[in-house]
Amino acid sequence: TLDTLLDRLVETACLESVRVYSMNYRNRALEQTHVCGKASGRIFPVPEKTFELVKNTGKALFINEDSFVHAGQTYEKQDPQNTAEVYLPLKKTLDLKDYCYGLIVFGSAAEADASGFLSDPAFCDLLRRVGCRLFAKDDAARRRGSMLQTAYMLCEIIDGNEPYLISRLFNMAYWAVRIARHIGLGEEEIEKLQAAVLLHDLGKIYIDESILNKRGELSEAENGIVRKRIIYSRDIAARLNELLMIDDLPEIILCYQERMDGKGYPNGLKRDQIPFLSKILGTAKAVSSMLSNMSYRRAKSIPEVVRELRANAGNQFDRKVVNAAIAVLTEDKKDNQVVFSDIGIFANLNITLKHDDSEESRERNRAFASREKGEKAAGGAAPEIADSLNIWGNIRLIDGEYVFMPVKKTADFMQMRFEYLKLYVSINERMYRFVPEIKKIGEDYMVFSELKLVDDTNAFAIRWLLDGYFVSPSRNVYKVFVTMVGGDFVDFYIFTEKLGEVLTQGIVRIMFEDGKQATLHGMIIHNERMGDKTYFRLKYAGLKESEKQMIFSQIFKKQIEIRALQNEAED
Repeated sequence: TLDTLLDRLVETACLESVRVYSMNYRNRALEQTHVCGKASGRIFPVPEKTFELVKNTGKALFINEDSFVHAGQTYEKQDPQNTAEVYLPLKKTLDLKDYCYGLIVFGSAAEADASGFLSDPAFCDLLRRVGCRLFAKDDAARRRGSMLQTAYMLCEIIDGNEPYLISRLFNMAYWAVRIARHIGLGEEEIEKLQAAVLLHDLGKIYIDESILNKRGELSEAENGIVRKRIIYSRDIAARLNELLMIDDLPEIILCYQERMDGKGYPNGLKRDQIPFLSKILGTAKAVSSMLSNMSYRRAKSIPEVVRELRANAGNQFDRKVVNAAIAVLTEDKKDNQVVFSDIGIFANLNITLKHDDSEESRERNRAFASREKGEKAAGGAAPEIADSLNIWGNIRLIDGEYVFMPVKKTADFMQMRFEYLKLYVSINERMYRFVPEIKKIGEDYMVFSELKLVDDTNAFAIRWLLDGYFVSPSRNVYKVFVTMVGGDFVDFYIFTEKLGEVLTQGIVRIMFEDGKQATLHGMIIHNERMGDKTYFRLKYAGLKESEKQMIFSQIFKKQIEIRALQNEAED
């Protein structure tokens, strides 16, 4: 591992410490990313002028005194415990024009010069291996950063035609990555797949809004227009790939709607003619779509999705990919498990701002929150706690840490004073709530060391996708999509554009799969907006014994069905 190699550098040259600094491509700042030796656990920022000198000269910088002067500038050691420090630029090659992506700093207990440990062949061999590892990590980080920022930018352009496209793309990426990892693909192939997911539908930018958002079936002519988006997406990906440099990316995107039986489009390819990653992309898109409620149709249940995949294995979908998708869908894991990855999940970060009693403090916080609060009010959700804001973004798992980056920069995190944070993610139409542990804050990103799931359900609850209705005290009736049914609560969401009032209490009518209905009175105890949906939890009040028995009976019946499905998948 990289940490093992760094430890060996310390041992080989009898160093006090080794510190690695890499470029953060979000804010263009140099950050300490690895440290070993006696400096472990401590952070020493490198001054920008020191980095610029090493980067521009392309040579090692030796500081044997507390400080020294060069060209009128004073350069100082960062760790006072070191007798000497050596700053070495991290570059792909020795060419001065080559991009410098970071620094490696050696702390020594003795004075250092070019004839010391840097001339030791064993040390240089270790250093070369460290450099290769660091360059690979930096190259991947740059490409992921470019890919995400490109997707954000283009989705923002498309937003007027298809709102919340970015959230749907990340939901699709979630399933694609899980299927690929179950099959056993390597990280390089998964990175290609992630890029293809984020870019595969951007050709919609050339499709008229009236066709994209049409309710009901499209005409033959309209279908022909929509199908052209694949060609447009391929062309966009080909141009972007000059920056991303991901092998076969345009072809993967071009072929994801091809079918095993040759009845797909645009080229009618069959079986082995279709790139394998395109097969995964097409299957993940189908799974994500089937599991998602739309304003014009309800989502399919997991058993329904599994049956659909099996029915089309071999003609529409690749059997190997179908088997992996079914295994992922029917994994016998807790309902509250969320699989994070380095591509991330669309998330909502809820920030409650701390303030004192001064008007200046209150006004500062209101300035941060004003835009978000206006959006909340327009959506009809319940009032926020004073001086709070919601920021939509992407939560990624990178090297064991959770990195949150907003889709749009709304405020400088470093200028905020936090009371507390909550993070919400939506997977398979269900909302998950986490309490983050902050590790690092940047101008427009946050790093969390841990995400603690707030699991406030009781043991007697089951994830479900059902139709229903909500009746408010003012007699307004809303179409709802139920996502979980419990012994004392029900979770559901309403498309935010349909809301016309603040919901605090009311009646939910659930339509079960066997045709039976339950009418449940209660209070709204949670609500949170995610993308184009607002999620609610209603806690029952005054539940009739007959309704309680029906709920318990339906939950038991569903549990038996799910267990049978899991056993069938294992066979």
